[in-house]
Amino acid sequence: MIFLLWNSNLFSQTRNEFWSKVNLTKKVSKNLAIGMDVQHRRQANFYEHDKNIFHFGLTNSIRIWTYYTLKQNWSIVASPIAYFENKSIINAPGVRPISKELRSMIGIGKNLFFQKLVNQSRLIYEMDLLNFNYPETLIKHRYRLLNNFILPIKAIDLTHSLNYTFYNEIFFKTQNGMSSFDQNHLYSGIQFKWIQSNFNVGYQYTYQKLIKDYINKNQILLSLNFTW
Repeated sequence: MIFLLWNSNLFSQTRNEFWSKVNLTKKVSKNLAIGMDVQHRRQANFYEHDKNIFHFGLTNSIRIWTYYTLKQNWSIVASPIAYFENKSIINAPGVRPISKELRSMIGIGKNLFFQKLVNQSRLIYEMDLLNFNYPETLIKHRYRLLNNFILPIKAIDLTHSLNYTFYNEIFFKTQNGMSSFDQNHLYSGIQFKWIQSNFNVGYQYTYQKLIKDYINKNQILLSLNFTW
């Protein structure tokens, strides 16, 4: 499902960002795995029409994960605690006040196989404690639906392959008693996979609703996922 509103009059800003993530997953048993990821994001100064996506820091985070595999390619995923530190640019000089948040997530996923094509779907409920370092702390609930496709490009050998990946993730939110669309992510990229680990690089377009308007974001994504 793709949720994009192509009305250019609603776009107030275009933002350019760089996202990076390292994810570590350890298999505890046949069905259970635990993991942790760390993220670092950077941003250009959109007030100055800056194109340097590495210019300013944007986000640092750490999350703890638990994965449990069920029958028929179903799975349960949970992140009991996650810490995010965000720095949003508020003016042309690039002033970036720090806001901190805690997140907790739980969801269910399903894998489908169509010959060589893999489809991974996931539905997650997320609760965010926003701005807990300020007096005006807020609670936000988010509902995330991800649909991811992996298509093999070339099998290098029995344990190494090159793949094309595409996903769409839509977010809805409830905050201050109001429910609405939050944002949509569209990603296209290349994956290099070895055994159970992989390296990914690609482009993500984000369409996001703020309080009174909408913004669009161009994001370069880089991620490393290690599983053992």
